[in-house]
Amino acid sequence: MPSLGGATGWLNSKPLGPDGLRGQVVLVNFWTLTCINWLRQEPYVRAWSQAYRDDGLVVIGVHTPEFSFEHQLDLVRQATRVRGIDYPVAVDNDYAVWRAFQERVVAQAAALLLVGMTLLALLEVGRRYAFGHSFEWQQDAVTFITLSGVFLYFSVAQRTNSHLSVTVVPELLAVAGPRGRQLAEAIKFLALLFSFVFLAAVVWWGIPEVEDAIKYESRTESLGFPMWPFLTALLFGFAFMALTMLFQLYFTIQRLRGRAVPEEPVEDGGH
Repeated sequence: MPSLGGATGWLNSKPLGPDGLRGQVVLVNFWTLTCINWLRQEPYVRAWSQAYRDDGLVVIGVHTPEFSFEHQLDLVRQATRVRGIDYPVAVDNDYAVWRAFQERVVAQAAALLLVGMTLLALLEVGRRYAFGHSFEWQQDAVTFITLSGVFLYFSVAQRTNSHLSVTVVPELLAVAGPRGRQLAEAIKFLALLFSFVFLAAVVWWGIPEVEDAIKYESRTESLGFPMWPFLTALLFGFAFMALTMLFQLYFTIQRLRGRAVPEEPVEDGGH
């Protein structure tokens, strides 16, 4: 399980971590106090916690704020009290826990898909050129599953601005003093806003495509695979990128207002 060490506070419990939870069934529920989806499902999660905690189930809520006012600890504490939430709640005001889970789960899924499809591609090359035999379904699998893995990876890479970011012009402006740096931030904000709107539109228009693929049983060219799992994986990657951009837009706005925001740790470029 990813680390919970990035939490800025805890309610109903002392700080918890993977080592102390080893051997138990853990349900981690990300939420924010004004989210309608959370408000609808919270009674069920609370009921599971109360019904199965004696059997080893540990429910941990992670409050990851969507709006600026949701960073207020008193509001989070009030929400847990009003709704009778008695299981541990990690306060994730710096989004560190969210990023840890996103990178740990999505990145490993992407790596597994990419490595698996690389091995399958090598097997296809060997079978085709050494034995003169090939399976059409295998070609489809390599193509579509590799694409799924790539876009899942992109959803993680966006967290560190590894792509879909404007760099050259802002870096040139950054050396021009405070006004130049502020203009650079504004350019990054506009580029990020455009990218967010584009990806949100792709996800919005892509959902009916997945529904149609299920309804009409669309399949790949070889007819070996249904199309909807691949389309779903692509939309999942796009949705994660859009959500990450939403957080980045919020941080950029705060920087433009002269406020301090959490920064991503800088990785050693020599590795």
